Amino acid sequence: MKKTYLLLWFFGSLTLNALGNSFMIVAHLGSAPWAAASQNLAAVIPLSIGLCTIVLQLFSLLLTTLMGSRFSIRLIIKSLLLAVFFGLLIDVFVNIHHYLYTPDQIWIRGLYTLIGMNGVAAAISIYIQISRVLLPFDYLLQAFARLAKSFSLGTIICLSIPLTICIIFSIVFHQFIGLGIGTLVFILANGFLIDQYNKKIRLTRTELS
Repeated sequence: MKKTYLLLWFFGSLTLNALGNSFMIVAHLGSAPWAAASQNLAAVIPLSIGLCTIVLQLFSLLLTTLMGSRFSIRLIIKSLLLAVFFGLLIDVFVNIHHYLYTPDQIWIRGLYTLIGMNGVAAAISIYIQISRVLLPFDYLLQAFARLAKSFSLGTIICLSIPLTICIIFSIVFHQFIGLGIGTLVFILANGFLIDQYNKKIRLTRTELS
């Protein structure tokens, strides 16, 4: 019963994460760095944002392995399944937004961005507390944190990858896609928001298998 309860929290947090990202994407004020990179990739190849997210997750897992991290086959399969689930959910929510309503007024777009940031932060707080199986993005972050011997520095290095992708695409195609004030606010505020949700949401870590 306890395991089922935690699994519901776990998949609920992934769903909330995807929903939060979708709010930031449709607001067009700047997405979270990895989502912004997916938007840039989707602009030049015939894949959706969610599918591009899966591609970048695969790239992250490969890079993490090249940096010396070792995973069991079982853990790799679980992490990749989570990546597919997460990416497809982003597409589902973005399509729902486009079908129902996409904001035009700047204050509504700002509200969507704030909702998205809080959704992502709350989701990460839940997800990190209860899961030992992480998305490839998170394993890459841990690898950089170990390499830099600092979680803060590791975060900066890790986020520089999607931001570099965005900048390169922006220079080549002469337009900013996925980048904006929302991206900057997300980078500055995400850690603080996660800390706040960690204080409010207390769950027991367990092995999910």
